[in-house]
Amino acid sequence: MVPYWVNQSADRQALQQILKDTPSRNSYVGYADPDVPFVIQKADDTFDEIHFDANGQRELAGRYFDAFSSITE
Repeated sequence: MVPYWVNQSADRQALQQILKDTPSRNSYVGYADPDVPFVIQKADDTFDEIHFDANGQRELAGRYFDAFSSITE
């Protein structure tokens, strides 16, 4: 989920933490962290705050691939 949007609500932050912890509860599950190694942001996070822009989607795709690669080695 988009960090800017998540950080606006304690409920969203709690859900994000559950998602982040999923690999510790299930085998063959990865997690693409939108906060590490840096927070994925847009030029204007308030515009369509719930969706990543194209650059953010590309960055997250790379993180998805890294997570996938780490569980399929």
